[in-house]
Amino acid sequence: MMTVSLRLVAVVVFLGTVPLVAGAETYRVIPGDVLRVTLMEAEGPEDVQIDLDGRLRVPDLGSVDVVGLTLDEVEARLDATLEDAGLVLSLNSTVSIGAYAPVVVMGDVSRPGRFDYIPGMSVATALGLSGGSRADGIDPLQIERAAAEVAEQVQITGLELAGAAAEIAGLEALRAEATSIVLSPDLRAGVPGRDQARLPDLLELESEVLATALANRNEQETLWQSEIGNLERQAALLEDRLAVQRELVAQAALNLENSETLQDRGLQTAAAITRVQQADADARARVLELESLGLAIQSNLSEARRARARFLRNSDDETLGRLRAARARYQEYLLRHARALEQQAILQGGNVASLLAAEAIVPEFRIVSPRAGRADKPRIDLETALLPGDTLVVTLDVAVPGND
Repeated sequence: MMTVSLRLVAVVVFLGTVPLVAGAETYRVIPGDVLRVTLMEAEGPEDVQIDLDGRLRVPDLGSVDVVGLTLDEVEARLDATLEDAGLVLSLNSTVSIGAYAPVVVMGDVSRPGRFDYIPGMSVATALGLSGGSRADGIDPLQIERAAAEVAEQVQITGLELAGAAAEIAGLEALRAEATSIVLSPDLRAGVPGRDQARLPDLLELESEVLATALANRNEQETLWQSEIGNLERQAALLEDRLAVQRELVAQAALNLENSETLQDRGLQTAAAITRVQQADADARARVLELESLGLAIQSNLSEARRARARFLRNSDDETLGRLRAARARYQEYLLRHARALEQQAILQGGNVASLLAAEAIVPEFRIVSPRAGRADKPRIDLETALLPGDTLVVTLDVAVPGND
């Protein structure tokens, strides 16, 4: 049997100055890649393609399973196989990439087929090699169906504009605490003519909403005013009671002074003066109790006033937030309606070139790859990098506004 001189298989990848995929992991070989094996004792290098089973069939060595390995790992795998075979070893043999597995482009393109992989290849590159998107991939029935959907979008966005305009007018009236709704000329101008006939009904509904909101606000305001009024009356009554109690304190103090004078003259018993002193102390304690109660009432009154202010502020903030959101929706509906009208005009013309120019037809891409997880990319666009062995599937579809 021939003795093959292979000891260390050095792997060299000729990628030029362009990286395979910017920031990607080390390249792993797949079926279809061609490895160039050079044996120093042979007459020259030999290109060996990795077969569909993922095996590399080296002359005089047999088949070696290499699919999914990096080039360094291929080297190690060959090294181990040689050592197990007990072949003569040499340090000067090499293995390099002879050619990458081709990229296949199929679907709605002008020239579907297999294309040599180019380092740094992207979806845009493959699309260019295959002649670009094929506009005649769009079925006329798709255009008719899209035209019907766009017409529906025109009607829907018109109704949405009318509803948003009425809502904005209602919220503006609520902020102003007005009892009637007035639609501004600017809002009315944004509503399509055929939908303006619906405005009176929509404004009537908003008037009912406004009346309910104002009634709820007034009811809550009445409750706060009642609570605050009760506390103010309690505070006033307490002041009156304090005034009376302070007079009683003054009288008790005078009685105590007279009793002490009588005691000094021997005209007042100790028991009698003790009773007078107790009455004076009780009168002063009662003042303290009433003052403490007054502080509690004032605290409750202050909290009620703050709560009322918060209610009014929060109510206004909520209305303002809803108004801003309604105005944002109104602007969005204006844009969507204009876009729907534009596409309706294009679709009614049925000109595919115009559809492409107006982005009414959009290409969608899907990658089929032998690499695990490769086809699970959430978003594929023109900048998405391709790898050797990838299959790029291109489909064209008619875009309908509002269907995102």
